[in-house]
Amino acid sequence: METKHIGYQMQLYVALVRAGSFTQAAEQLGITRSWLSQQISGLEKSLNTLLLHRTTRTLRMTDSGERFFEHAVAMENLLEKAQEDISSTQAGIKGRVRISCPTALASVLVVPTIKTLRCEHPELDIELVVTDTIQDLLQENIDVAIRVGNLPDSNLKARLLGRFHQCWYQSPELPEDSDDQILLPWQTAEHANVLRVNNILTAAEMAKQGLGRVLLPDLFARSCCEQGLLTLVSRAEPEPEQQRDVHAIHAFSEFTPARIRLVIDTLLSQFQLSQSNMD
Repeated sequence: METKHIGYQMQLYVALVRAGSFTQAAEQLGITRSWLSQQISGLEKSLNTLLLHRTTRTLRMTDSGERFFEHAVAMENLLEKAQEDISSTQAGIKGRVRISCPTALASVLVVPTIKTLRCEHPELDIELVVTDTIQDLLQENIDVAIRVGNLPDSNLKARLLGRFHQCWYQSPELPEDSDDQILLPWQTAEHANVLRVNNILTAAEMAKQGLGRVLLPDLFARSCCEQGLLTLVSRAEPEPEQQRDVHAIHAFSEFTPARIRLVIDTLLSQFQLSQSNMD
């Protein structure tokens, strides 16, 4: 097998899979589409296997392509770690970090974390992706993701940041005996008077306007309660309080770059600070 250019071709392959098309990948890399296609074909020839099913509009990895993508990402991460160890010190950490988090924890956890990081390490290039969809870290090029609840078995590395409680909240103007509820897609109820919405910010706003009570993380609802916009439901409910673990996960193996360790450490400190402010 010809290995002279395979490292470069592996990097091109990772960029192509993440971009989703030869045209977009070539534009991002600053090379021509034909050169990229030539390099990927050369890689497949060197490996003696098909990595991608190509159509005029889509790319789809073969089983071999998926396994090779995981190895290529691991190589990319190892290269970044080597560069970081040589060129960076703890006082001057730099580089790109792409963070993904659910809507409920963006403003109360991740945004304050980013503020701290930008103040102490201005050379960090941080991108925040706020989504309530579970993303594939490798496919979406996510460095650190915040996950709530039980984690499925996987090769991802996880660190427990803390736990929050989900409680029922409602507007002070809503009668306490009201059965009106506002539900998010992952929540269920037996009541008939239900409004459904797919966004936690909108659910909180609906509750503030007296449309029903809503089950929210206490960290998220705290500011609304402090402003008198929401109040904790006092009457007994079936399972009125639910505990949820919050983890920071990443796909780096045994070589975790310093910037990723720094981000997770800062997230942990911010979570602990947020919890102490509620006591």
